[in-house]
Amino acid sequence: MTLQAPSPSSSDYFINARERGEKLFLDREFFLHCRIDRVFAKLLIAEWLFAFICSIIISPRSWGGSRFSENNHTLVAFFLGGLIISLPCLLVWRYPGRTMTRHVVAIAQVSISAILIHLTGGRIETHFHIFGSLAFLMFYRDWRVLITATVVVTCDHAFRGIYFPLSLYGIQSANSWRWVEHASWVIFEDIFLIYSCLTGYKEMRDICMRQGELELTNEKVEFQVAVRSKELAETHAQLDLERLRSAESSRLAALGEMAGGIAHEINNPLAVISIRSKHIKRAILAKPAQYDQALEYAEIIEVTSNRIATIVSGLRSFSRSGSDDPFESCDLSAVVRDTLNLCSERLKTHGVQLKIGEISKSLRFEGRSVQISQVLINLLNNSYDAVSQLEERWIKLDTEVIGEWLQMTMTDSGPGIPDEILAKIMQPFFTTKPVGMGTGLGLSISKGIIEQHRGQFEILKVGDRNHFVIRLPREKPFIVNLSEAV
Repeated sequence: MTLQAPSPSSSDYFINARERGEKLFLDREFFLHCRIDRVFAKLLIAEWLFAFICSIIISPRSWGGSRFSENNHTLVAFFLGGLIISLPCLLVWRYPGRTMTRHVVAIAQVSISAILIHLTGGRIETHFHIFGSLAFLMFYRDWRVLITATVVVTCDHAFRGIYFPLSLYGIQSANSWRWVEHASWVIFEDIFLIYSCLTGYKEMRDICMRQGELELTNEKVEFQVAVRSKELAETHAQLDLERLRSAESSRLAALGEMAGGIAHEINNPLAVISIRSKHIKRAILAKPAQYDQALEYAEIIEVTSNRIATIVSGLRSFSRSGSDDPFESCDLSAVVRDTLNLCSERLKTHGVQLKIGEISKSLRFEGRSVQISQVLINLLNNSYDAVSQLEERWIKLDTEVIGEWLQMTMTDSGPGIPDEILAKIMQPFFTTKPVGMGTGLGLSISKGIIEQHRGQFEILKVGDRNHFVIRLPREKPFIVNLSEAV
């Protein structure tokens, strides 16, 4: 069954692009929160150590002359700071990426800012640490974290501004509403940071949506490619099957064209056998019996029977497809001889002279002899059709060795092939014969067989004659170098 590419609304293969984009966004958001959680865990530990150092170096000078002692500052920095960062670090380790974790981290971060302000005696420079903390928290891209941090900062400023102004402002007495000014500046920064968070949040979501659509499109394309590839494979398999059927049809057509000649080729020896058998019988029954004459007739019958056996053997070999046969060493002269045994009588009966040059038995190639014989039969049948109605009727087959090639060239006395036909004569199903007289597959199949044998098949036009040229790789003789062997 052929697969059908799904439509854009098909839910059997693909989820909705928006749902895919939403999933990508949630995954990316979770990964971002986990990464920022780990960064803040390291930052809180570093800030805790920095606060401890400040309590030893800066606090004695910032609080000089006050009622607080140096040891109290160190204890506040070490124990209170350690208590503040312990919970967020634990949550980052156990529950990274959770909403609760980042809100606790935000509270711890601004609490560390409060401790630093306290340790420096309310120096104005330390207040900027709050603005830096809010900027760091913005990396979460969650505006609600900024609200949590702002609430903690406001409560801290309100409480310490009223009851411990020295810890916050560095003076003993201050306006009880001064904390509102500090909180206003924090809220002013929050406006821009919240806008940046919302903008970054929207951009990240849009990117994920586009990536979801792109992945969906890629999957659809890959699915369609898989469908087309399967269809192409099925088409190739069908073409291979049709090619085998066409080759079989061409072979049977050639066999049919030879049938008349083969029948005549076999009938003549059978007639000889019948007549000589009667002669043997008469020679034996004669008074006295003519045994020498009977022996001569028996030898004639034996030779004639061997001739029939050769024809039948060649016919049996040619009737096989041979496409599944393994490549083996083949004698070129034997292949040509077996081929001519099938069609020589037909050519002789119709007055077609067959000119065959001498073929050395040392000429060998690796391949399938049945298929090469089929190619020669196809060419001989074509040549016969071309010359059968002419006054001068001959077909010539020459063989020669050219370098690493065994070359066979077949020429006939027929008229040359016009150039416009010669350009497409190798195409499957193209034929110049009348309807019912040819399949148009002989030359295309012959070319395919020769190419399977790593050879070459071409038609050369020399003057008015066409030369069908077959080249096969020559089997190299195995030569032992005796001097090297010794």
